[in-house]
Amino acid sequence: VILDAPNEPAWKIIQSDGRAKILPMWLLLNERFDPADALKSLSVSKLFIDRNGAKPRTEQLYQGAASPKEYFELKNGSGYAETMQRYLDQTFR
Repeated sequence: VILDAPNEPAWKIIQSDGRAKILPMWLLLNERFDPADALKSLSVSKLFIDRNGAKPRTEQLYQGAASPKEYFELKNGSGYAETMQRYLDQTFR
């Protein structure tokens, strides 16, 4: 599993927008699509990629995830190809 700069769950983003208060959100958003609970018990290898420390969500999901897991912070986009290649080589060998 590879999570590359994951966003907050859609319901949380929409709920924080004041314009959404005029809509019946309980009707529109009945699915949560939040990987946090699944990551707690998922036993496969996981790679969390953060881009310049811009996504606190990446760190949050990483901290709550079960092992095996790996965290990599990209600095100005450098190291992406190497990180992906290493992770895929380790995972599929």
